[in-house]
Amino acid sequence: MKLAVVLIACLVAGGIAATLVPGWGTRFFTSLAFLLPAAAFFVNLTACTIQRFVRELRRPIRRRHGPDVLHLGLLVLMVGAVISYQGTRRGAVNLAAGESATLPDGSTLTVTDFRFDRYPDGRPKDWVSTLRVTEGDVVALDGFALRVNRPLRRAEYSYYQSSYGEEWQLVLRDIRGGDLVLREGEHAEIGGTEILFMAPEKVDGTAAARAVVRIGNGSEARVLRAAAGDSLDGAEVAAVRSVPTTVIEAVSDPGWPVVAVALVLVAVGAALTFLQKLREAA
Repeated sequence: MKLAVVLIACLVAGGIAATLVPGWGTRFFTSLAFLLPAAAFFVNLTACTIQRFVRELRRPIRRRHGPDVLHLGLLVLMVGAVISYQGTRRGAVNLAAGESATLPDGSTLTVTDFRFDRYPDGRPKDWVSTLRVTEGDVVALDGFALRVNRPLRRAEYSYYQSSYGEEWQLVLRDIRGGDLVLREGEHAEIGGTEILFMAPEKVDGTAAARAVVRIGNGSEARVLRAAAGDSLDGAEVAAVRSVPTTVIEAVSDPGWPVVAVALVLVAVGAALTFLQKLREAA
């Protein structure tokens, strides 16, 4: 018992220091200074739990297994934490309304609408992404409103409304009247000429923007600045615009079912312990 108290004190002190000291954070929780006391605490708690459980089984009456269930829950919780740490996978995608991304299961997620609400003073209030999920030509989900506290759960992944941002787009219109949208860093071939959207550039004294583009490749490449209405080798610049984007984060955590079971065990163990003490006091 004394060893457990010492180990808990070491873990708590280390956790507080890692939180307060800049730069420690993740490094501390993956270092031997944390892992060794944590492993020692797990072994110590396992031994104490087994010893106490066997002792309670030998008692003919008034067995108290509440603490045993509670300790078992703590052990399962530690196992779940390790599984989560080792197996969690994360990824994020930045999409504007109308754009799509391929999900890990092969289906396609499309943002059909993105709404960004603000308070009267300009502070962010809420941002909502309306999603559609298709499997081939079949619409599996449509009109789902993804919010900060309302994730989309699909297969082994959960999709969260993580953040928001903006994206610069160069809209080119070819001679047939079709529009082609290039994001910053993207390129396309129009009329046999490659056009690369390098970066946006603000026009001094105005709210307008123009695009810095590269026309062609190799030694014959040219860097130009083009605004809406300008021509670029067979294409017209229809717009240089900034559009709001949603940041959707995908998380797969194989340890959460284990953690959920652990929390149930801890709750049951605590309740049993409390009820047993009430019964003994009566």
